[in-house]
Amino acid sequence: MNAEKYLSRLKWFSILIFSFLLLALYYTGKLLLPALKSFFTLAFIKFSFVAGIFIVTALSFTVLFVFINQFYLKMRHFEEELEETNILMKKMTDEAERKNDLLSQRNEELSNLHKIIREMTQTMDLTKILDVILESICKYLIYDRAIICLVDEEKRVLKPIHSLGVDSNSLSRMTIPMTEKTNPIVQSMLEKKPRILKWTQDFAHPVNAGDTNDLLHKPVIAVIPLEARGKIIGVLIVDNATSKKILEERNLRELLVYTNQAGLAIENARLYETEKQFKEQLQEQVNLAIKKLEETQSQLIQSEKLSALGEMAAIVSHEVRNPLSTIRGSAELIDETIPAESPNKKYSNFILQEVDRLNRIVTDILSFSQVPRLIMKKISINEIVDLLCTFLQASDFVKHEIKYHGDLDKNLPQVNVDVEQIKQVVLNVIQNACHFMANQKIRQLEIKTYSDSKNVYLKINDTGSGIPPENIKKIFDPFFSTKAKGTGLGLAISQNIVKAHKGLISVESKLNVGSSFTIALPLEN
Repeated sequence: MNAEKYLSRLKWFSILIFSFLLLALYYTGKLLLPALKSFFTLAFIKFSFVAGIFIVTALSFTVLFVFINQFYLKMRHFEEELEETNILMKKMTDEAERKNDLLSQRNEELSNLHKIIREMTQTMDLTKILDVILESICKYLIYDRAIICLVDEEKRVLKPIHSLGVDSNSLSRMTIPMTEKTNPIVQSMLEKKPRILKWTQDFAHPVNAGDTNDLLHKPVIAVIPLEARGKIIGVLIVDNATSKKILEERNLRELLVYTNQAGLAIENARLYETEKQFKEQLQEQVNLAIKKLEETQSQLIQSEKLSALGEMAAIVSHEVRNPLSTIRGSAELIDETIPAESPNKKYSNFILQEVDRLNRIVTDILSFSQVPRLIMKKISINEIVDLLCTFLQASDFVKHEIKYHGDLDKNLPQVNVDVEQIKQVVLNVIQNACHFMANQKIRQLEIKTYSDSKNVYLKINDTGSGIPPENIKKIFDPFFSTKAKGTGLGLAISQNIVKAHKGLISVESKLNVGSSFTIALPLEN
């Protein structure tokens, strides 16, 4: 019942009883007054009436106080029960808040773990995974510095491979031999148990932490083993060197949750990298084997070609060159009998020109089928270029209206070469360039010489029509030619001569822009 209502009812009930008693006393006295006058004096009757009023009042207040006392006792009992209920409610509220805090903390840990796992699983690159692990731990678990050390199985050492907030000089001093059994970090690994250790100036050699009071005044680090598939692969080291935040056992439990996933992610990334490297090495070996096979096939084909060419050259030498000599001799005799003004003179000249062309073809075939015999002489390539260009400026350059520019290195070192054969190579390349510039508007030829520590280089640039990409690899093949006339042996012979000098001839070309041939000859030959 409500206290205010109870008191209000009690007040009105007391007033009602008191009034009723007063009225009863009044009317009783009034009725009995005539009878009492005969026995008592009026003063005694009035005194008795007043005394009755006091007695009635006293009884009324006594009853009232009894009710009030009962109400007070009930109210006190109610307050005690209420106080007990409040204490119980407070305890329940505190417990609920504590559990709610634990639940929030656990939810936050799970949320952070989910974030870290999600970030770790987005890549298989080891460096990126290490970045994610350290950044996530420092960000979500709030640490100042973190280091990941992994076991080097070959050297049997624990080696730092990644860090956050630690300078490289400190990191380089952290390699720890696995044989150092007294080192607390090694002990933590061997026992597979996380530890809180005192930090010293030697970051790789902390000492075991003492009691809690000791930890409050000295910097500490937490060491947590990294495990993957039942094997310890390294350790995670964290500290709060800047914020001075105290590390507790609770922190180790939090870190263990993350390191279990981190160890597995690191091991997976290492396995992936190992597999990737193995595949790359295997692919490289396969490519090398294919390249060698192709080279062997090419050499075999080339060898067969050369063998056939050698046989043909022997036949040509005996069966073609001798008749050609006879035909030329006869044509010269006929030419002498024909007057200069005779229209038939041109026919004898045709015979002589074609015989000379056939002789050149026979000479090319014989040259290509034989290994070049070198007569070496020390000379500057500039001399060969000057000699050839002096001849060409009076012949091919004039004929094809070629503008020549020479960029010759005055300090070019001399090389040992067969002068005549190198002249043949350079002349062949220049005459080819002149041929392919014949129909171009701009006809320019540039010859450049330079050197490095190993080779002397001769570069011939032209503004010809260029070589189609599909023909670049074919131009040094025997009998390949895009000219209307010719054997297609010129560049093949040139390549053989350069190779005989242990040099290299290469080409770069762009359609409708021009070509660039580079001849590299070794300084030590």
